[in-house]
Amino acid sequence: MDQRSSQETVTVESSSVTVVEGKIESQEQAQKRKRKLLKDLLTGVSVYVLLLLCFSFLFIVHATPLVFHEVFGLLIFVVVITHVVLLRSFFSFVREQRQPVFIYRDVVLLGLAIAFILAVISGIAYSHVLLKDVISLPGSRRMWHDVHTVSTSYLLIFIGLHLGCYAQKFATWLSDSLAQLIVSPAPLSAEDTMADAVKRAQRMNKTVTWIKRFLGGGLALICINGIVQFVEQSFFDKLIAQRSFSFYDFESSWLSNAVNQLSIMMLFMAISALLYWGFLHLSAKKD
Repeated sequence: MDQRSSQETVTVESSSVTVVEGKIESQEQAQKRKRKLLKDLLTGVSVYVLLLLCFSFLFIVHATPLVFHEVFGLLIFVVVITHVVLLRSFFSFVREQRQPVFIYRDVVLLGLAIAFILAVISGIAYSHVLLKDVISLPGSRRMWHDVHTVSTSYLLIFIGLHLGCYAQKFATWLSDSLAQLIVSPAPLSAEDTMADAVKRAQRMNKTVTWIKRFLGGGLALICINGIVQFVEQSFFDKLIAQRSFSFYDFESSWLSNAVNQLSIMMLFMAISALLYWGFLHLSAKKD
């Protein structure tokens, strides 16, 4: 039984208190805990959504002046490098992790790194504004344009695949946090039994299940749009260098175009989440 869900309250000197994970807290402390939970939830979701929109926004070049695209690309480069530096200790364990699930995760990371490096180098070589007269790399601008188109297309896919490796953890965190905010049972008194705590835990588990189903349904709709956009944008042609220009629907808003790119990313995130789940079970059987 989930300790977070099985909260028991007793009456002490006519004031209601709550036992949470073995600790007694007052109603005021319980409210503070829920406010902090809500703050952390909103902050986390906002950061994830903004990051995803920012990445997808890079793939709609025609929505903004070119200088904005280049500046934003450099900012994303700094963010990614910072992310790698902060998590540098992770790479020390790569050689020791031989299970299929870790091999899959590392292959995705390798593909992501290659696509990212090629996108950065080709973006610098093809720069029209910021670095045009600063850095000169061998090769024609046309060649670097084609490399940039192909590498950024793979980058979008590998970002989705990388996110898919952590999708289950994110879904669990989100559903558990929402369930704790939604389910607010009345305090139990000293006369209540363990059965009441069990019922409350069951209600929490049902809420978590329904939230996960809702999230899964929303992701399914996004993936359907991702499939449609993958076909309509001839995305596969960009992957095999048969299409050298970025797709942009001038009849739709920039937000709609960004969401469409995000849908393709989410499609591959869902595919990766399923693959990761399969490799995880395969690794468990081998152990």
